[in-house]
Amino acid sequence: MILILFMFCMMIGGYISSKFVGLKDVFSGTYIGKAVMAVSLAMIFFSHNLILSLISMSIFEISLSICSITESIWVNDYIEADNRASFYSAMSASLKLFGFIIILLAGHVVDRYGYIFGWKVCFVANFVSVLALMFFVKRYGKNKVEAR
Repeated sequence: MILILFMFCMMIGGYISSKFVGLKDVFSGTYIGKAVMAVSLAMIFFSHNLILSLISMSIFEISLSICSITESIWVNDYIEADNRASFYSAMSASLKLFGFIIILLAGHVVDRYGYIFGWKVCFVANFVSVLALMFFVKRYGKNKVEAR
């Protein structure tokens, strides 16, 4: 039942992110998704009952879907077509490697320090990713990323 709930939440996130496509700034959808994700992470580690935790996790899934879809949109806008396939191949390989390492580290952190500490680490990592996105926007602004 939880898997079905989260799949439904991802569907809602996909629908909401389609509404962000018309925004003037392509990064706005990602900012909004990451802000909602941070709020939902804070709700998760402050919630003390199952219903509130499921609601918080559902909001997290919706915002995660919004972030992943809107990031794909602006990456397609900022990476030129000649380099896009190479970029996606490199990103896919990196995501698989780091995904494996992060899962192992997350399991170790949760096993050693507990779930609440794990959610706090996720909150900090989300905040750092917002800062990295702000750096990218400030550095490249309206310019497209050229091959180097």
